[in-house]
Amino acid sequence: MNVTQKVREIVERSLLTSPFELIDIESHQNLLRITLDREGGIDLDDIGEASKIISLALDEDDIFPNRYTLEVSSPGLERPLRTPEHFARFVGSLVLIKTTSEPELGRRVKATLIQADDSGITIELMGSSDRHYVAYDHIERANTIVDWEKEFKSSSSTTAKPSKKTKQANTEGFKSKEGV
Repeated sequence: MNVTQKVREIVERSLLTSPFELIDIESHQNLLRITLDREGGIDLDDIGEASKIISLALDEDDIFPNRYTLEVSSPGLERPLRTPEHFARFVGSLVLIKTTSEPELGRRVKATLIQADDSGITIELMGSSDRHYVAYDHIERANTIVDWEKEFKSSSSTTAKPSKKTKQANTEGFKSKEGV
């Protein structure tokens, strides 16, 4: 059992009675990054509470011979997808997938997640109606992505534009170079 697997076991055990769900674990040299979520989302108070629980459990098991930095965070908007349950939860979302060996798709694929089952996912490639099945064994990394261009367009169409009076009021008290 490698260190990440051992940490996963300890963290999952320590969070059993809590509302938190373990999303991901990354370990790089002396940095241990734990990503958590909970139903309804996770906030800073939750992160603080979870950090204490996890830190105590890791210290108790003493699996790190040297000092390490524990970083506990939320998955954010563009969250990692690691388990079949993660993929199933985000069916309909835009995803970025790094494949291990899918020659017809390429190494990096941007697509809509259409379906997820116990052995893999069905995706629809961006800008096309082509659908492909990708086994979990062929997915190196995957995460949801936000279409920022679409988000900015939809938010700008719903944002009220300032009136001439508002623009005028916002510039009162400022002089142009010509007026100086």
